[in-house]
Amino acid sequence: MALETPIAGEKRILASRYARTLYEQDFTGLDGQTHVFSIWGYTKGAAALIFPVTTDGNVVAIRQYRHGAHDFMLEMPGGLPSENENPGETAARELLEETGYQVGTLINLGVRPFPCAPSLDYSFGTFLGLGCQKIQEPAVDPREQVEIILIPLKTWFEKIWSGEVLDGQMISLSMLVLPHLADINFK
Repeated sequence: MALETPIAGEKRILASRYARTLYEQDFTGLDGQTHVFSIWGYTKGAAALIFPVTTDGNVVAIRQYRHGAHDFMLEMPGGLPSENENPGETAARELLEETGYQVGTLINLGVRPFPCAPSLDYSFGTFLGLGCQKIQEPAVDPREQVEIILIPLKTWFEKIWSGEVLDGQMISLSMLVLPHLADINFK
């Protein structure tokens, strides 16, 4: 039997805050039965994630408290666009704001739908940032607990394989950059 896309009904907004919207939506299958699903989405367009690598081959990572995980997570800089900002501009701005590092070369890896498909409705512009250099102190949001950590490339991937990096978005982004890092010495 061939699979067919269910028919999507209207979205009903349940809550909206900090550029995120929780909505529910009906989906009707070929059998005629309708089911309601709750979905999170962004209201400002695609977010951006950047995998920043310094001129000496370190990953600029962030250790940040995540309320949903009730723990600190190792992550890459990223966030939502400001008004009229394209994903590349968002990635570069978020890197600078969150870490104080400026990107040298920005490589666009495309728009990817990383989150959990059953309950999240948003995607990320993904980027590799090479030649990153610290030019200022970070401008950390007072609601966030953030620590900037420089991690050698090889060690970053070891942290993924050992289970220390738990965020699926960060693991996916890391796998996307691998082909572009072939000429970089993994120390």
